[in-house]
Amino acid sequence: MNHIIFLGDSYTWGEGLELFIEKDKWIKQRKKISNYDDLIKVKDEESETFREQNRFASIVAKHFEMVEVVNRKNGGSLSDNFKLLEHFEKKTGMSSVNAIIVQLSHFYRTPIHLTSNCKCTFCKTLPDYPISSIIHDIVENNSNDFNKNMILNSFKKTEIDVEFMDWFWKWVNWIERFCYDLLEFKLKKYEDMGIPVLFIDSWDVEDSYVHTRKYIVDRIIPLIGDDGKLYKKWVDFEKSFDGTFCINDYFKNTNNHHPSLRTHQYIAKSIIKKLEEIL
Repeated sequence: MNHIIFLGDSYTWGEGLELFIEKDKWIKQRKKISNYDDLIKVKDEESETFREQNRFASIVAKHFEMVEVVNRKNGGSLSDNFKLLEHFEKKTGMSSVNAIIVQLSHFYRTPIHLTSNCKCTFCKTLPDYPISSIIHDIVENNSNDFNKNMILNSFKKTEIDVEFMDWFWKWVNWIERFCYDLLEFKLKKYEDMGIPVLFIDSWDVEDSYVHTRKYIVDRIIPLIGDDGKLYKKWVDFEKSFDGTFCINDYFKNTNNHHPSLRTHQYIAKSIIKKLEEIL
């Protein structure tokens, strides 16, 4: 049994695809706010099967008669992706893996110490505390004072002043570089085993690495737009669609901005095209 590993977040997991089921339950659900927290309350076996079978990972794996490996939990950060890779390698080994596809997400989702298993005092007090929350608690006036004090104590600081903020943003930038250096280091290990590694650009404009990091640039999958053109940047790929890109384009009341059923099919077609060139 051969595998393709897909690393990513809710876009890879297939959030919201069940809203395209043509049955009364889901047609009614389209008229309501339908993000993950809403959908998890009404999920059933049919909806889970539909989501898993229609996300781009499954479409690609089925085309190559392989099995997709996707995080069972919705969402995802770099640390979640590291954990999935390490778990699969330990449990199954990598000899059956034919490719690793990485859908880049938002860097700020990463926990402060790059792992959800950190046992330091800070991480035990605030488990799974992502960098986005640190930035929020430091920068926002309505932040949680307990969290803010924990952060300051962690950095051996007593107050937030101009000097601290200058240092803080330098620290965030350093952590970001380190995270992607670590990602590259870990993935090169699998490339040395003969496993191709490919990337899908981040949906977040600020986190688009197409033109900034050579390791990723060289491995970016060009996405086939609705106009038939190829796009390396997600934002350009999205603009090529005329009102059919995200779930909210179809069902306005859902307020769900994840890729639509049709968009998953286009992403799958793009990955298949690239894999056929290298496998």
